[in-house]
Amino acid sequence: MLASTTIETVAAAKADTLRILQVEDNSADALVEVLVNNSHITRVNTLSDALERLSHDEYDVVLLNINLPDSDGLETIDALHEQFPELPVVLLSSGGKESPALITERLGTLDCISENITDPSQVLAILRHAIERKKHELQLANLAFQDPVSGLANQHLFVNSLKQSMRRCDRSKERMALMFLNLDNFKTINNKCGHKVGDQALRQCAQRLSCCVRKQDLVARLGGYKFAIILENIKGRRNAERVARKIISSLNQPLDIEGATKPCSASIGISFYDGQIEFPAKTLMKQTDIAMQQAKKAG
Repeated sequence: MLASTTIETVAAAKADTLRILQVEDNSADALVEVLVNNSHITRVNTLSDALERLSHDEYDVVLLNINLPDSDGLETIDALHEQFPELPVVLLSSGGKESPALITERLGTLDCISENITDPSQVLAILRHAIERKKHELQLANLAFQDPVSGLANQHLFVNSLKQSMRRCDRSKERMALMFLNLDNFKTINNKCGHKVGDQALRQCAQRLSCCVRKQDLVARLGGYKFAIILENIKGRRNAERVARKIISSLNQPLDIEGATKPCSASIGISFYDGQIEFPAKTLMKQTDIAMQQAKKAG
């Protein structure tokens, strides 16, 4: 059995200490010695161990050898980026089938570092540069994928995220739920009170929706008064239905807009996908939209 090793360092209490996940089949002791006084390093041997760690713990950066016992080359990078796109990755250069330096050149986004480097300042500079660059990329992405009124994900990000979620279900056969939600009679607020008040009401609804789901769930505004929610890794239909009831209860509470209360309610449609029978995201969206329209007619 392959095991992972955690290295605690004396610098772990410092505010600027880097939390590093080193994914490396072969021990890179020289590099660890360089980083030991500046970092908290967790070392694992396989991609599966790395993904498990990342799902439970927080890290500032990943030091990655792309040639691992359970993954090789670009597949390793793709797996990390698909599940943790916000995480900076620095490749460890140690030779192999595919040179990390060549891969970084082809991808144009990753940094590369030699396992035999001995200058601590150089190592830390590369790591911090990767972290800052990723922050900048995420800031730009937020502008491109964020709805300007609600602050939620926009339709473009929603569609991309839905396709990724369905691909994960195709592999794992775990169940996910897609919800479409329409704010009932919300057009009346815009018509009577103006778009400024309507935008404030939308932001309040967006906040309530975000509070009703888990941190890893995606809430998006699709436009107008329509929202979408992606719930991954749900055990059964009842779990999604419980979330839907929580949302309905929250949105049924009157909105407080500039000292005045405004009534609010919503209709929700839910569809499920587990990858047992594969079909495109467009089909799942159509099914969910039909379910939402049925809920709206039923009142």
